[in-house]
Amino acid sequence: MAAMATVHIIGAGIGGLAAATMLAEAHVPVKLYEATAHAGGRARSMGDEALGSVDHGLHLIEGDARELFAYMARIGADDTLQRIPHPLRPPAAPLADYLALLPVLWRRAGTLASLVHSDNRLGEQWLKSLSRLSFHSHLTELPIACVRHYLWRKIRQRKRGLHCYLPRSTLADSLVKPALAHLDYHGGSIYFGHALRGIDRRGDVISGLNFTRKKIMLAPEDVLVLATPPAFVKTLLPHLPVPADGHASITTHFATTHRQPSGSVHVITDGPVDIVRFGDGCISTTSRVADDQWHADSTLAAERIWRWLARIELALPGAMPQFTTVRERRSGHRITERKLDNLTGLPPRLLIAGDWVESDAPASLEAAAASGHRAARAAMALIPRFQARTQ
Repeated sequence: MAAMATVHIIGAGIGGLAAATMLAEAHVPVKLYEATAHAGGRARSMGDEALGSVDHGLHLIEGDARELFAYMARIGADDTLQRIPHPLRPPAAPLADYLALLPVLWRRAGTLASLVHSDNRLGEQWLKSLSRLSFHSHLTELPIACVRHYLWRKIRQRKRGLHCYLPRSTLADSLVKPALAHLDYHGGSIYFGHALRGIDRRGDVISGLNFTRKKIMLAPEDVLVLATPPAFVKTLLPHLPVPADGHASITTHFATTHRQPSGSVHVITDGPVDIVRFGDGCISTTSRVADDQWHADSTLAAERIWRWLARIELALPGAMPQFTTVRERRSGHRITERKLDNLTGLPPRLLIAGDWVESDAPASLEAAAASGHRAARAAMALIPRFQARTQ
């Protein structure tokens, strides 16, 4: 019998982990390569002396995230989330403000900002936050067609109601550690510190992977999945129309007690940050579109945020506590109306995954898991069924 084909996955973010765990559970040999020393991508957690383990960023899991919930059920982590009221519920606003947004249902061109006038309270209180938190974008660069697609999806998926979910502990405890344990249990392998530098080809066939310190040869029946950011995919496949990188994101965690319930989340429309989460002995803030803050001194920026927090949360101490700042130079991708088909324009037996593959939808944990599952199913379709092992 011929040797079993192996699926090689580059990138251990949520997209790569979703693909790897699905394939391993289907008894397909999987090798997962990660350039850094940790898995999870932008959904990872990090250790801090003052705060213990903190998340790399603040992620809200929407109630209609079916693919992400399927991923968590597979790895045995679907009970690690807590439900909270959706912080982006439409606010009370004059009926005229809502009527002014009706063209979003039929207009084909333009950005969301073209529908929002300066005296529209709904635009200032809700749409601005929606564009920053859900799309990582400004109103002025968000296509109306993409907003319409997003809203229709929300209307169709009402099973879980207007709620969001957060990890009870950390992102790593909910999304990463259980996945690594699941992968190990089903015989999959993960290799940290493996930064891909290039690929070898024989005609259209990918024959080898060139990592920083080693080279791995691929068999003709092997499958390669690139679960990496779009900019890296562009270096390997220059002809592929990948979306442009998005804006910077900055998260600051403060080690302090507070009077708010642990897990409560507040969306901010008129402050220095976009969202605030009150955790167990910690307050975390995130600015989702933080290009203008990127070069600011971390301590000065944290002091400004802390003074603002002290005004809205009166029980906080006057002196700023210990803090840690986490920066993402490119968080998500710029939303476009052009989709990237997972199987078009790629060499044979090469697939892609990532939260940017559906470039007309916002980057999210759900998008990452969905793309990983699609890539896993496509990889299994490329492997002859008679090769599948049985337990």
